[in-house]
Amino acid sequence: MKVFYSLAVLLVAASFAFGQTNVPRQSQRQEVRQVIGDTTVSVNYGQPNMRGRKIWGGLVPFNEIWRAGADENTTFEFSRAVSINGNELPAGKYGFHVLPTEKETTLIFSKDNDKWGSFTYNAENDALRIAVKVETGAPAETLSYSFSDITVSSAKVTLAWGEVAIPLTIDIGDVHGRSVSSLRDAISKRDPADVRPLTQGASYVLNFQVKTAFQEALGWVDQALAVRETFQLLSTKSRLLAADGRVDEAISAGERAVSIGKASSPPANTADFERFLSGLKSR
Repeated sequence: MKVFYSLAVLLVAASFAFGQTNVPRQSQRQEVRQVIGDTTVSVNYGQPNMRGRKIWGGLVPFNEIWRAGADENTTFEFSRAVSINGNELPAGKYGFHVLPTEKETTLIFSKDNDKWGSFTYNAENDALRIAVKVETGAPAETLSYSFSDITVSSAKVTLAWGEVAIPLTIDIGDVHGRSVSSLRDAISKRDPADVRPLTQGASYVLNFQVKTAFQEALGWVDQALAVRETFQLLSTKSRLLAADGRVDEAISAGERAVSIGKASSPPANTADFERFLSGLKSR
């Protein structure tokens, strides 16, 4: 292992000595990036191929720290604090390693993020360690990291190579609380004639059903309506009122919305909203 590490270091040093020549690597570099709500997550790693080799318990020995990729550190970078499988991790860039066994794997996020592989890994620099169960499936020739089960506040990341998949879940916390706070700030700083922050705020609360902010959103709609009545604003108000259980008020605002929409030039497309309004009236 030490001989291999020394050779790797010499090869890297040689590449700098003779200049940065842009030639292909045996394991290609890959970066995958995913926006989760208001947070950006990036994974940067080398992509080795199986090439007929036994991976787990072979090329990747059990009970030894592995770089979870090829060449330089695999890295995870988070634009804001997150939790990994329920464990908090501050914003930042981390070297990522795994400690595999036959039944489970320990995931390691290290404060060291600029090293070559895991050869100089130091447990004293761990920011987080988590044990996870591995999954099995059809063999993957090329090592990859992928995002799935993506919502506005969480996503699953899976490391897959060979017949093994190693999953982890990233959660970004109270994204709606942060977003509503940001919207409040924009509304407080707006020009009195600019209703866009008001409509954006009300639409956000409605679309994501942030029930704790319904009353505030209705106030934003009323402020915007005081400047000008539009089909969009009135239909938003109607939907908010309905979601808050105030059906009679929702119907009244909805009828006004349809009237304003049809009288506008050009007329608004009110068909979908009229179906919503008809459903309210049939309750």
